Amino acid sequence: MTVTPTNPAPPAPGPTADRSGQLNAALEQVHEIATALTPDGRAELGGAQRTLDEITRRWAATARARHREAAGSAADRAQWEALIAAATSPPGQQKALRPEDIARRALRTRDLLQAIASSTPPAPPVAGIAARIQQAITDGVYVPGSVLAYRKMARDLDEQPERVRLALSDLVAAGVAEVRGPRTYVTRPAGHHERFVQYVADQIAGQISAGLYPSGTRLPAQHDLARCLATTYRTVCEIERALAADGWIHKCKGGQSPVVANPLPSTVTVAAPRGGPKTSAALRGPVPDLARVPSLARRMRAWRRCHSSPPRDTLDQHIAELQEALRYLLPRAEAAAGTTRPKATVVQRRRTWRLAHAWWLQSVIPREDTGLRVWHGTCLGNAAEDLLRAQDAG
Repeated sequence: MTVTPTNPAPPAPGPTADRSGQLNAALEQVHEIATALTPDGRAELGGAQRTLDEITRRWAATARARHREAAGSAADRAQWEALIAAATSPPGQQKALRPEDIARRALRTRDLLQAIASSTPPAPPVAGIAARIQQAITDGVYVPGSVLAYRKMARDLDEQPERVRLALSDLVAAGVAEVRGPRTYVTRPAGHHERFVQYVADQIAGQISAGLYPSGTRLPAQHDLARCLATTYRTVCEIERALAADGWIHKCKGGQSPVVANPLPSTVTVAAPRGGPKTSAALRGPVPDLARVPSLARRMRAWRRCHSSPPRDTLDQHIAELQEALRYLLPRAEAAAGTTRPKATVVQRRRTWRLAHAWWLQSVIPREDTGLRVWHGTCLGNAAEDLLRAQDAG
């Protein structure tokens, strides 16, 4: 390669219409220097050094202007400071020229020029992108605890990935997001888990008050409740402690299921099951597409596990399909249970099905609460999958 010192450097930044062509010309020069340097000839290295000096001198003013415009974003300002410092050669510290040093500086200059290109108007400032993401979090597009993948968000927002990453850094500094390991998550509000535990406890209390669990009977086993409620064993223990503290159940020693206490007046309304599950009308209903149940259940579990925020229309459609499948499977499962042995198994299954009937089919979750609706859909998927498996086994 021959780098001629007299290579014309890009003209001083002019009108916005010419800025793209100027940046492309400068990037081509830098790319040629970074990829074609050889260890032969100090004149080539000196020419490359002078070319890079000329490019950075002409474009540093634009970079400093971008730094001043980034007043609303600490991450954006820090980026510009680092890029300018890395691309500008410190005066008075000239070392013996080596190809690897010139190549390294060429790459830093390329990063500076690319940052200028990505921030050229009408590109919005990083602070504006951060405001859009924060508004999406407020609107429930990204639920608390969900992963903020900056590349996917860049496609959704039609912005440069690097600028979205800087916006997320500002949101982390503001406490709206948090970094755990290599990923960024929406910060959960204080008491989020405690409110979820109390919400589920209130629903079960409503079922006890409605007579779905008569006094003296036992709740389903904790591992069954954990799957029915799409949560963990530890959370089920917290739910039972909340019910016991309010006087709805009595905890038993030895790991046995809690016993339901005498029903108390409840402020939670849970409708009792309408009609008998063994009626001929229920058994003559239309047959849904049961082949889709396993895939829908897996998708719901994946959304809940990753704290995803699926489109509301898609989520509504999946929930409606799972509810239709449950309405078809529940009466048939109850009818088949009458001939199943042993008797204790029938009792346990019917407890679980009463929970499914009262909770999954008759609970109304606000459409705006995406996180709670994903959890509700996961409960539906687990119930439909279990009943379908029991039907196939029978």
